[in-house]
Parts: sequence; structure tokens; C-alpha cells
Amino acid sequence: MHFIYKSGIILVMGIPKKINYKKGTIFVLICDITIAYILFLTLKFWQPSIEFILPKIFYEPHTTPDSWELILFVFFWISLLGLSGLYRQLREKGFMIYYLHFSIVLFAGHVGFTFFFLTKNEFLYDYGFFHFFFQCFAYILLAFSLPRFLYFNLIYWGMKKQKIAIYAILIGDSEKAKNVFDDFSGYNKYLNYYFIGYIKTLNSTEKSTTIPLTDLGYIDNLPNIINNNEIDEVIVALTSSESANIQKVLNIVKQKDIVIRILPDINAILEGTVKMSNLKGIPLITIRNNLMPVWQMALKNGLDIIGSLLALSICLPFLPIIAIGIATSSKGPIFFTQLRIGKNKRPFKMIKFRSMYIDAEHKGPALSSLRDPRITPFGRVLRKWHIDELPQFINVLLGHMSIVGPRPERQHFIDQILPIAPYYAHLFRIKPGITSWGMVKYGYAENIDQMIERLKYDILYLENMSLLVDLKIIIHTLKSVLIGDGK
Repeated sequence: MHFIYKSGIILVMGIPKKINYKKGTIFVLICDITIAYILFLTLKFWQPSIEFILPKIFYEPHTTPDSWELILFVFFWISLLGLSGLYRQLREKGFMIYYLHFSIVLFAGHVGFTFFFLTKNEFLYDYGFFHFFFQCFAYILLAFSLPRFLYFNLIYWGMKKQKIAIYAILIGDSEKAKNVFDDFSGYNKYLNYYFIGYIKTLNSTEKSTTIPLTDLGYIDNLPNIINNNEIDEVIVALTSSESANIQKVLNIVKQKDIVIRILPDINAILEGTVKMSNLKGIPLITIRNNLMPVWQMALKNGLDIIGSLLALSICLPFLPIIAIGIATSSKGPIFFTQLRIGKNKRPFKMIKFRSMYIDAEHKGPALSSLRDPRITPFGRVLRKWHIDELPQFINVLLGHMSIVGPRPERQHFIDQILPIAPYYAHLFRIKPGITSWGMVKYGYAENIDQMIERLKYDILYLENMSLLVDLKIIIHTLKSVLIGDGK
């Protein structure tokens, strides 16, 4: 049942459904594709002689220009909306802020599309270019607005009727936490929060036993609670004296795609992107796990695929030479796979060219060192020039890794690092990489202490992620490859 607490009275209601943001986003995307198709047909009907600027190959006798123009038109608008983060932001922003961003993106896109693909149509100037431009933009804005009006109105209606809700967890059991819960339980026709329970703390000095929520246990149980429940937000209502618990919560929750809201008197310990917001009259610091703008992240993923295909195609002719070298250096397979931990703690098999003897770890997991006797003679050549890492581009194509990102580690070493440096858990927020800022600035680590020392560079990268930083790391990596400083 759903409990709503008002003025000392607990109202018992049916449990609302969790908002299915994924289905909502798919609905809007399908509507956008359909709308773009209809807009193209409308444009052609309105101005039958209009032509897009396309390469000459699309106008050969065996092709149909209108088909290519339709594909270009639909692809342009859907890509623009996606790269601008407007699909992701459907779950992150209120309608007015979202619609302002949405309108600016559409206007900028219309300017670009008009001047790149339509300016050769001279009749537009006779017709009245600006008249055509603004009339066309009005149709585009109105058409793409319709599914978004419908989406937000359905969300607001569902929340008002308490049929759907934002699923949340309350962190804290003090009087302060109770006050926050009371504020969230107040009536608001646009926001409906359903708390599945609250988390207790071990060192809270102001205990409260009047919070009408399910007792979910202590903070140590938080990872399991999040994994076993579909949580949208975590509301942190701890006292300033509980800074250790606050940091612990951040280390756990920031690994997930979950919004964190914290009372603002503890902002000094926060990491990442923070934003003050006023939610139901409560001033909160909002932390979202968007490390890069959505368009940059989409471009980064695209460049990973293109870069990996290019790297593998360049290296393919040298594969027989590498295979012969490995086979003649020692017995065993050409490729070596090892279980590593990736984004969101998902394990995957990382692929490398084998550079060690097949029984290299019969005594257990061990890190490589400068004069490691486990490395084969040809393996030293592979490692010196980082050639053994090349098969990891396959991992990039499979979606396990990125070209740039913190190096993935084995669970054996992660278990030793986390008790000493719990902030290592922040690396699970992104895909691991073939190269990293830690590898560029520090290099290979031979023990746990060195791994922790290198970690500070990876954390620095995490908090300053951008395509420009990725490019800088790639340039430094290529320089490292050329001088052969691997080990």
C-alpha cells in the first residue's frame, strides 16, 4: 500500500506504478519519425519544385532523389534531437525548461538545414525567403511539439491522480529526515513521490521512530536495495555530522543512473555536477550522473566504432606476423582473454594478444613488473610497443570498452583497492578504455599502492570528461606507442 502522511494522519492508498521513462521515450521517438516523414511530404506538396543539395550520385538515372531526400530529412531531425539530449531530458526536466531548450535546438537546426540543403532553390527568394523560413519553422515547431505536450500531460495527469509516481528511497532516520518526508508527502499536482522505504544510519544522534515507511535496514544494504528495486531518485536527509555516511551514499549511488537529491548544508563534500533546485518547497542539491553532454557522449560512441574499425583494418595485414611470433615464442593460443570488470560492475572478457607463458598465474593473480619472468621474449616486443592491446578494439566494437577511459581491473584487485580507496567505485560509471589519463601520466602499476596512486588521474579524467580531453589522451598515447615505453 502507499502511505501519505499529512498533519499526523496517514492516508492509505493503492501503490502507484513506476513511471516507465523508457517506453515514454520510445513513444516520442516513434512519433518524431512519423512526424518528420509527414513534414517532408507536406514540404514537397507545398513546394513541389523544391530540391535538396545532395551529391551527384543521388541524381543518377538508377536512383530516386526523393527517397534520398526523405532519408536525409528524417535522419537530420532525429539525429539533431538525439544528439541534443532531448530524448534523455524527457525524464530530467520540467516542461518549461525542456521546451525552451527544445525550441532553441529546433530553430538552430532549421537554420542549418535551410542554409545547407535548401538555399540553391532560387524561387524561394521570389516567394519571399524569410516568409518561407519562418512559416516552415512554425510548422516544424508545432508538429514536433505535439508528442511532447502529450507525453508531459500524461505524466502530470498520472501523478495528479496518483496512478504513477517517482520511486525513491529516503536516506536518514533523524528528525531532519522525518521533516523532509513530511514535505515530500504534501500535496502537489505535478509531482508524486512513492518512497519504498528509508535507510537507517548507525551514528545518527537524533533518532526518529515516527517515519511511516518500511525500514530497509542500514546504509550497507543500499547496493542490494537499489539492485532489487527500480529506483529513480535517492533523497539524502542526513545531518552535517554524518559526512562519512553521505560520502558512502555518494560512492554507492553515483555508480547508477539515479538522481541524488541532498539538503544543501553539506555541499562541501560533493563531487560531480551539482545543481540547486527547489522541489516541493525544499531547497535541494541535485546530482545527475551526466559526465558529458549527451551530444558529446553520442559522438564519443560513434568515434569509438569508427576508430576501432579503422585500427583493426590497418592492423589486419600484420596479424599473420604477430601470430607466427607468438606461436614460435611459446606454446599456447594466439589470443588471451581475461575477466575484467566494466561499466556498472558488469564483467566482460578482455581480449589481448598473449604475451605471457600459459601457466603465468599458477600461483594466483599478479600484476606485471618491469622484468617480469612470466613474459615471453616476443611478448616483450608486443608490450614495448603496446601491440598486445590491439585486440581490445574488438571489445570496443562489442560495447564493453571505449577507446579512452579508465583501465579495467580484475575483481581480485578491485576487492583490495575499495577498502583503501572507496572512491574507486566512481570508475564504474563509465566504460573502461584501451588508454586512459592514468596510463598516460602514470603508466603501468606493479602493486596496489601504485594502482591507488594512478587512480587519482582516472578520477581527474572522470570529472573533466570531454571530447577535447579524449583527443589529448589519444595524442599522448600515440606518442607513447612511437617511443615504445611499454613494459
